[in-house]
Amino acid sequence: MSQAQQAADSSEDRDERESAKPCEPSPCRFSLEADKKAEDQRDTQDLELRGWLHRSKYLYYFCLLVPTTLMKTVIILRHGKSDWSSEAAQDHDRPLAPRGEKAAKLMGRFLKESGEAPDSIVTSSAVRARSTAELAMKAGKWDCEKRVSEKLYNCSPSDMLREIKAEPDTTGILLLVGHEPTCSETVTRLGGPGRMRFATAAMARLDLPIDHWQDADFGNAQLIWMVTPKLVEKLLGE
Repeated sequence: MSQAQQAADSSEDRDERESAKPCEPSPCRFSLEADKKAEDQRDTQDLELRGWLHRSKYLYYFCLLVPTTLMKTVIILRHGKSDWSSEAAQDHDRPLAPRGEKAAKLMGRFLKESGEAPDSIVTSSAVRARSTAELAMKAGKWDCEKRVSEKLYNCSPSDMLREIKAEPDTTGILLLVGHEPTCSETVTRLGGPGRMRFATAAMARLDLPIDHWQDADFGNAQLIWMVTPKLVEKLLGE
């Protein structure tokens, strides 16, 4: 066999071997496939993201309804203005003046309108305090338990704290109706910014980051708001 024939045969063998190898994708083809794969992944991620956003919209609204931190709320209300011209023989029996009756009803409606109606009321046994609680409850159409405590008449902030601690844990918002200077002193010691003036029928809300009323203590509450009858009149447009 001539050298030319041997070279031709070698060239043919080499061509056959090359043709027997699997075809490797060209760089251009590989790039197109990678781009398509990446695009499919982005489409999948976009679908997942849209689905998450759709679900999170409802989760957001749900979170608005469910507090992230459990807490208890105490609202302290001073009795309305009493009638000093009454013939009551004792301070304990002095009734409300017409102005005090009006203010008690106003504060009751305010709590109803603001969505903060109490779950339970504890009032001093004094006539003016009991009347304030009853008028506020009726005007605000509160559906809650009410009890009278002799311990809230002529008492100290420590006495008021003991009443708070004794409240059942089923209560979320507790309203205490009492007297001065105990109301302002109790708010200050629970978490108020300092000494404050508590006008008749003034009311303050404090939140405590606790699950059990027994854990309530001075210094661990936050004052959320404090309102007077004059301010509530403006807020309610009366």
